[in-house]
Amino acid sequence: MNVPNLPVTILRLPAVYGGGDRQHRFLPYLQRMVDQRPTILLETGQANWYWSHGYVENVAAAIALAITDDRATGRIYNLGEPATPTHLPRLQQLGQVIGWKGEIISVAKEKLPNHLQMNLQWRYHLAIDTSRIRDELGYVEPIATEEALQRTISWEQSNLADSTSTELIEQYRIEDEILAELS
Repeated sequence: MNVPNLPVTILRLPAVYGGGDRQHRFLPYLQRMVDQRPTILLETGQANWYWSHGYVENVAAAIALAITDDRATGRIYNLGEPATPTHLPRLQQLGQVIGWKGEIISVAKEKLPNHLQMNLQWRYHLAIDTSRIRDELGYVEPIATEEALQRTISWEQSNLADSTSTELIEQYRIEDEILAELS
């Protein structure tokens, strides 16, 4: 950034979701919601984890703005949502958008089945402040969060597993056993 004649802008992207998300960030939860599972288990650390996200079309709009606005030259911008919720309310909002009536409960890692455990350090949040691009360039998301989630759900529909698959039935059986133990 200290090269005077090089017009550079650095953009730090969040976890990008929506059409084309090869990591399918919401798919495991969406699968359970579509299958009308009454309860989804979530590791406590993950439930309380902050991780900035951005809908693909909103991130693209922010990139286009930074590329086309000369005021962005020589600046560093974080892209993503204006406020980052923890993972639990993010997933609850996904459930509301799809019309799921179940509940998400947080559980200690050691009580979760292997297929739901992630070997991550949840105490290290990945939340970023996006106020600079908003204040300096006037960026505002063109797609509201609810619409972004609806579009993501529509796109992910083709990636859902058959709810009669042996693997999914076994996962649900294990989850039901854990839920019975917790009751």
